[in-house]
Amino acid sequence: MMGFQTECADPDTRSMRSSRSFEGNAGSRSAPFFLARNGAACTVQAEVAVRPDGVVREGRLWGRAINDERMKVIVLTQSLALEHAESWCRAWNLLDLDAVMDHYTDDVMFSSPTVVKRWGIATGWLQGKAKLRENFSIGMRAKDLRFELVDVLTGVDTMCVIYRRETGLLVSDLVELDSQMKGRRVVACYGSPR
Repeated sequence: MMGFQTECADPDTRSMRSSRSFEGNAGSRSAPFFLARNGAACTVQAEVAVRPDGVVREGRLWGRAINDERMKVIVLTQSLALEHAESWCRAWNLLDLDAVMDHYTDDVMFSSPTVVKRWGIATGWLQGKAKLRENFSIGMRAKDLRFELVDVLTGVDTMCVIYRRETGLLVSDLVELDSQMKGRRVVACYGSPR
């Protein structure tokens, strides 16, 4: 069974979301969606491309909203989330700060115990890509820096990347994603070194 979420942007209703699952073989699947929020609604048709191994690789959405805006589709499968997490870990391991920052929105919100320790911000939150970049540039100075991907979990517009640091410390980053698969809100949680 393959699942994905849809998002319908409308200036009067902000955004409307729904989800649908597909069953079947490789090829193309389509089904109608009805999205509604704040008294407004639109009916759309969704189509996904399914590889022979059952992975949803791409999707598109079309239909008529109240303001005739094009619809957007967010396709987040386990396979896609894993690919995204591997790319992120690889960027860290290569010490490629630009590639790491490509995974975040300009207005990203980031929470981590390192924010409290490094910046003295009691709430643990940093806001904005520039400040996050500054934070990560310090983190990249760690001796023998290495992120070993352990697992990735998926949710609604969300993924949780679980990885082990070079120190043996287990870390999870819970990442809320925008429609471009960029992190807009991230909460990092730390375990104990092994």
